[in-house]
Amino acid sequence: MSLENYRKELDIIDNQIIELLVKRFKVIDKVSEHKKKNNIEIIQKERMKEIYRKVEALAIESNLDPKFTHELFELIMNEAIRREK
Repeated sequence: MSLENYRKELDIIDNQIIELLVKRFKVIDKVSEHKKKNNIEIIQKERMKEIYRKVEALAIESNLDPKFTHELFELIMNEAIRREK
């Protein structure tokens, strides 16, 4: 496979990542509405810890760096909190 073909494959994967983020944030918007209607705190620390534990475990199973995965999801979670405010 040529470098150009690898780059095209990466471009497709990058598009899929963005599409998944869009889907995730659409659900987050629904969660935000639910929390507001039910007077639930935006930041759910135990839920965040649960997510970090889950993605770190998945990272290890997938031979990815769990620190990287934690940091990536920290960015995602921070954006979720920003959107919920």
